[in-house]
Amino acid sequence: MKKSLLLVLLLSNFFGYAQYTTIPDANFEKALIGLGIDSGAVDGKVLTANVSGITNLDVSKKAITNLSGIQDFTSLEYLLCIDNQLTSLDVTKNTALIRLSCDQNQLTSLDVTKNTNLNHLSCSYNYIISIDITKNTALTHLNCFTNQISSLDVTKNTALTLLDCSNNQITSLDVTKNTALTHLNCFTNQISSLDVTKNTALTFLSCSTNQISSLDVTKNTALTFLSCFNIKINSLDVSKNIALTDLYCSSTQISTLDVTKNTFLTALDCSSNQISVLDLTKNTALTYLKCDTSKISSLDLTNHNALTYFDCSKNSLTFLNLKNGSNTKLLVVNFKSNPNLTCIQVDNKAYSDTNWSSKKDAAASYSENCSKTTATITPPVITATGNQIYCAGTSLKIAETISITSDPAEPDTDAIYIQISSGYVVGQDLLALANPLFHPTITTSWSASEGKLKLYSPTGIPVSYSDFEAAIKDVTFTNSSASPSGTRDFSINLGFGSANYLPSNGHFYEYVASPGIIWTAAKDAAAARTYYGLQGYLATLTAADEAQLAGAQAPGTGWIGGSDAQIEGTWKWVTGPEGLANGGTGITFWTGKGNGTTTPPFNYANWNAPNEPNDSGNNEDYAHITSPAVGNLGTWNDLPVQGNAINVANGNYFPQGYIVEYGGMPGEPTLQISASTKITIPKITSSTPSAICGSGSLILQATATDGTVNWYTTPTGGTSIYTGNSFTTPVLTTTTSYYVDASNGSCPNGPRTEIIATIKPLPNLPQIAISSTSPVLYCLNATAIPLAATADSNCKLNWYTQAVGGIASATSPTPITTTAGTTNYYVSQTNTLSNCESLRAAIIVTVNPLPTVPTVNNISYCNNETAVPLTAIATANCTLNWYPTATGGTPSATSPTPSTIVVGTTSYFVSQTITSTGCEGPRAEIVVTVNPLPTAPIVSNIAYCNLETAIPLTATASPNCTLNWYAASVGGTSSATSPTPSTATIGTTKFYVSQTIVATGCESPRSEISVIINPLPIVNDVTIIQCDADLVVDGKTLFNLTVNNAQISANYTNETFTYYTSLNGAKNAIPADLIPNELAFQNTTPTQMDVWSRITNKTTGCFSVAKITLKVPATNINPNTKIPFPAVCDDFLDANGINNANNNNRDGITTFDFSSTKAIIQALLPPTDVYNINYYRNQADALAELNVISDISNYRNIGYPNSQDIWVRIDSNLDNACYGLGPYLTLNVEALPIANTVTIPRQCDDNTDGIFTFNTLNLESTLLNGQINKTVTYFDQANNLLKDANGILIKSPFPATFTSTSQTIKAVVTNNSPQHCYDETNILFIVDQSPVAFAVPSNLTTTCDDEPNPIDQDGKFAFDTATFESTILGGQTGMIVKYYDQNNMLLPSPLPNPFVTNTQNITAQVQNPLNTTCTASTTLNFIVNPVPNIDLNLDGSANELVCQNDSAFFVTLDAGITDGSSTTNYDYTWTKDGVHTGTNSPTLDVNAEGVYTVEVTNHSGCSRIRTLTVTASNIASITSVDVVDLTEVNTITVNVTGPGVYEYSLDEPNGFWQDSNFFNNVPAGVHVVYVNDKNGCGSVHQEIVLVGVPKFFTPNGDGYNDYWSIKGVNETYNSNSIIYIFDRYGKLLKQWVPSLNQGWDGTFNGVPLPADDYWFTLKLEDGRETKGHFSLKR
Repeated sequence: MKKSLLLVLLLSNFFGYAQYTTIPDANFEKALIGLGIDSGAVDGKVLTANVSGITNLDVSKKAITNLSGIQDFTSLEYLLCIDNQLTSLDVTKNTALIRLSCDQNQLTSLDVTKNTNLNHLSCSYNYIISIDITKNTALTHLNCFTNQISSLDVTKNTALTLLDCSNNQITSLDVTKNTALTHLNCFTNQISSLDVTKNTALTFLSCSTNQISSLDVTKNTALTFLSCFNIKINSLDVSKNIALTDLYCSSTQISTLDVTKNTFLTALDCSSNQISVLDLTKNTALTYLKCDTSKISSLDLTNHNALTYFDCSKNSLTFLNLKNGSNTKLLVVNFKSNPNLTCIQVDNKAYSDTNWSSKKDAAASYSENCSKTTATITPPVITATGNQIYCAGTSLKIAETISITSDPAEPDTDAIYIQISSGYVVGQDLLALANPLFHPTITTSWSASEGKLKLYSPTGIPVSYSDFEAAIKDVTFTNSSASPSGTRDFSINLGFGSANYLPSNGHFYEYVASPGIIWTAAKDAAAARTYYGLQGYLATLTAADEAQLAGAQAPGTGWIGGSDAQIEGTWKWVTGPEGLANGGTGITFWTGKGNGTTTPPFNYANWNAPNEPNDSGNNEDYAHITSPAVGNLGTWNDLPVQGNAINVANGNYFPQGYIVEYGGMPGEPTLQISASTKITIPKITSSTPSAICGSGSLILQATATDGTVNWYTTPTGGTSIYTGNSFTTPVLTTTTSYYVDASNGSCPNGPRTEIIATIKPLPNLPQIAISSTSPVLYCLNATAIPLAATADSNCKLNWYTQAVGGIASATSPTPITTTAGTTNYYVSQTNTLSNCESLRAAIIVTVNPLPTVPTVNNISYCNNETAVPLTAIATANCTLNWYPTATGGTPSATSPTPSTIVVGTTSYFVSQTITSTGCEGPRAEIVVTVNPLPTAPIVSNIAYCNLETAIPLTATASPNCTLNWYAASVGGTSSATSPTPSTATIGTTKFYVSQTIVATGCESPRSEISVIINPLPIVNDVTIIQCDADLVVDGKTLFNLTVNNAQISANYTNETFTYYTSLNGAKNAIPADLIPNELAFQNTTPTQMDVWSRITNKTTGCFSVAKITLKVPATNINPNTKIPFPAVCDDFLDANGINNANNNNRDGITTFDFSSTKAIIQALLPPTDVYNINYYRNQADALAELNVISDISNYRNIGYPNSQDIWVRIDSNLDNACYGLGPYLTLNVEALPIANTVTIPRQCDDNTDGIFTFNTLNLESTLLNGQINKTVTYFDQANNLLKDANGILIKSPFPATFTSTSQTIKAVVTNNSPQHCYDETNILFIVDQSPVAFAVPSNLTTTCDDEPNPIDQDGKFAFDTATFESTILGGQTGMIVKYYDQNNMLLPSPLPNPFVTNTQNITAQVQNPLNTTCTASTTLNFIVNPVPNIDLNLDGSANELVCQNDSAFFVTLDAGITDGSSTTNYDYTWTKDGVHTGTNSPTLDVNAEGVYTVEVTNHSGCSRIRTLTVTASNIASITSVDVVDLTEVNTITVNVTGPGVYEYSLDEPNGFWQDSNFFNNVPAGVHVVYVNDKNGCGSVHQEIVLVGVPKFFTPNGDGYNDYWSIKGVNETYNSNSIIYIFDRYGKLLKQWVPSLNQGWDGTFNGVPLPADDYWFTLKLEDGRETKGHFSLKR
């Protein structure tokens, strides 16, 4: 229900009913109640009068689903309903709305067409499909992001400064009318085009993730944030957006990005593009750099010390310098997937290895200087010789000798390069590998453009230097010309990669492909490369052979180390050793442009004549090898630092890489990885061949018409083996061709002539018959057959008895075998056609001796014994032959095994054969005897008890036999000694015995003996305990000894038990120790006694002994026993005896020491036992033996206040089954008296003597509070008995008054009992000091208003109160000060410092905090006087300007009073440049520049100073005009001085002014430049002339362009210049001086010349000369 006033209820019938607005949503109404708009309980309505005037309403985050009722909020200007659950919102009645924020709801539509006053609309994070804002022309801010809007018309919303429509489905967006936009966010839509050229105020633009294909932001110069990633643009120009701090352009199609003008960039993401060059040298403020997934080859970040994020992964980097001095700031880095990046230059290698080990490729490494590498392997060394003559049409090996040595750790390499390093003729010269089949590990490739042969492995596996050495020796040079000339130098290079070696200077040259790399990056990249310890640098090409090798013969074009960036037109080598010269400024090699000249010391350049260098565009400062498409091969052109774009001139000026030179740097090692050789460029009339059989040396003859005959082994190529007409060959084995030519001076005159040295073949050796094949073997005296062989066709046999010489026989011989030994025979064959006899074949006949008989022995066996094969000893290198008979029979190589089944003898026979000859000797006899066996011996089995002593086993042997004892039935080793069985293990053990006949050694079968070991009874020692239950405590009682038999043995029913008083008696069954009555045995030893039981197995008779221990505990005492113990005072501790906040001296709990009672109890027990006496808090604990009182000397009766029985339990150490138990001890606690608290009111000192007389009439009655039988004693604070002021002892009762200073006395109340238990309390008497309040000086509380700008003065001042409190206290200590404002409201104490206040009185009250009734006060009068209200001219708007060139020009300065007050209320002090003018006036007239101030002071002495700056301007002074003419693009630069701000115009004195002093594309001719002072002080001008050459003229008599002449050259300017005209053949057609002739009319000797190109030479009077051509058109 609503709160309602009674008056309203009474008058309701008179005035009518109250009007309500329905609020159906309970959460909406709760929000209104919370805001005080509604009241009471939720009832679904609110007074309309309460809402109609509301202008601001914030119901955000209230879970509202329905905002019905909002229509009655008709005055509503601001509505915030963010983060609710609204599905609809009707604001059509809220026409006064200025701001509407309904973000984060569930709206699908929103009608704001009636809300025309809206300037802020935010409806983001909804489901709105469309929205019409064409009527909301006042909108400045529109946030509708994250909806489902597909179209949005903002063309009528021209006041928009912020538009965020991101994350929708918009396909088009026109913002050309929204020129006030500063913030535009339309990312994540489907927009295909976006024109922002009209939105020049934009500072924020995000259009990422759209379909945009082009984006022009060149007009958006105020942009600081640009996000355009994931769109389809292929170019982006941000050169005009110099204010950019954030640029995100990843995932587009751009290939170039120039950010050199964006020096404020802190974040750049250009990843996932096609960018190959990224120059970041000017972007040193970057903290975030993401350029991964592109084609960048080089990055230099040495000056980027603010970087914290850097990702350059997935690029083509070959150079990365991250040594910026701040690597530790980098939180995220990634250099991976750059396969060509081998070194990353960093601040600290150890740091990078530790923290960034996973951030790079495995092949890359970190280094603090990538230009230096540690050489761990000694470079290889190569030497070669060869200074030869080459002859036309021949092939010549380039090296005469070659040697390569290498580090053992690197015996191989991947490739070797051989290059024609000088004199190379493309298309004629060729290097090749001869005999490639002899070099299977090597293949070759020939580069005709470079003149280079590469030797390398066909498999990719490195090739050994030795293989390369052999291959180099086979590398040949040929030339296809019939008449070659000149010299050829060959460089042989072992280095890695493809660097080229130049022998003339010993340097190496390498081309590195890096498309798009800029010159500065190439310079750094080259310097980062090394070659076997040599420092790289951009090549400096100072000689023709160097330029040829590094340029024309390079595999590509690229940057070199020349530049005129220092001084335009002065070209220097600025890299390498040359770059270090002249203090690091380099060495000049060229001055001028295309018509320039070379300079010492090199006097060499190789520009692409005649036009290079041309400095096209006035920014081409770097040398580059010219593209073959636009210039002569290997020449140079000049380019801008970044080259030209790839889409310009077919990419002919787009950088493709750079040339690196190695060598010549200071301190570098001397390498021998390259060697060089050189070549520099006469008919046979008769020849005489020769022939020979077989092999041998021949003499060949040849004669020549002229010169010297040179002999060769090959038809072409090779080296001459002999010089002269007669040549003796080496020993030849085959027909061999030799070749001769005639040397006329140094080269052959014609082809070589073949001369054949014929070697007639010898016949083959005759075919030896199988029967005569060596060796032919016989045994001594064997029958022999004739030797045999077969001759070839047309051949006959020749038999010899010696290897050489001798007489041949046609009859074959028969060998003789009567004598052992070897005889050699020989046979050859002669070819009857060639008469050549073959070599002799040897036939070896050997007669071998016979062997002797083998060595043998007879052998014996026992019947049925296992026999082994017979043995015999053969002579070395002989084999045995076994026979069953002395003669005849078939031999066996296997020896026989005799049979032992039958007793008796058998003979065997054996011979031996020599293995190598097969000759067999006589046989030897072996006799084998088989003997009979004896019978087995007689035996018996035996039994023992476990561990019983055993004796050796026995058996009965037959006569003449011996016994053999075994542990097993078969096998094993016998023993002659009978074994003694072990009784340690229970069970059956078998033993075996046999007998042997002594005479034959034959052994009988074995007999078995079983030995049985029976177990002993298994017994346990036991204890029998019986309490001493009688009243005689003597430790004795009767025992039944059989009671525990079952515990002694589990087999007790099969055993007999007897009992003994000693162990010996039990073991030996001594009758004297036998206990006769085992059922009633009394222990003879008190308390504890041992007896023994003998347990015998009834079957085996085996026995064991067990001990029985008898125990008799005695623990009982008289149950009525009570031990006397005195009461103890209650103590001032907590229940646990701890002194803490829980202390209680009234809890009936205290500490007892009853340790003395244990001796009393011990005295009541027999001394023969050892007892455990324990104390328990109750009977249950004592019975359960739980919670024993562990410290009886320090026990607290917790849980048993005032009185407690202590239960004592007595246990014997023998066994606690017998115990005594009772409440033998009672503890009592005496209660303390109560010393009640007595409070004496504290008093203020009445006369500053510190003494006061206190009223103590009720002190003691309050202390005792009715207690009786108590004694009271008083003590002072020194704990002495209390006395009054006169020294009289104060006793009980306490007197009615007590005069005292501040002190604390103690009152002690004691029980009148033997324990004298007492309580005490302190009584405080306090005399408090009265404070004093001292005044604060008024100068500390009076001041002028302190706002720097009087317009902002607020009448308040921050007073310095640092000394106020110390002043008020005046040295008093222990006092506090309280402050009260003029409304008596308490202020902070101490006052804040500074204390900000306006004029008011503050009361300061000094108070004794110990007694707040003791106070004193003073008043602080704070006064803040106003300052003059003047305009300080902080914005400089009142500054003035005077013209130096006009002395009558005055301006009036004024004091700037702004509040309308009279100027007479103030004083004025004027100064100029710090010097007083002496003027006291509100205005001042001035005509001189300077800084003027006026101090305005009011009558309170408060002042402010106004500063006015008067500046002076003047007309400009033109110091010079720089003219660049005779070019394609003429320029003018006007140089001026002066204090003014100037603008410039060309030929327009009254308009078309520009701020730049530079004019481009100026046509040739006479011009006037104007310079105007923008401050109005006037303008100046100067006439100039630009010389230019017309490209054509048309002498057709029409009066227009009928004459050709040089523009800017006439009778006034350059009048003494001379112009020459030539035709294309160089014929001079006309010559004139401009002052005398208006030009050429296209005739020669009056005859018109045809349309054609004509040439001119212009010699200007200033010394310049230029040449060119122009066209005559008809």
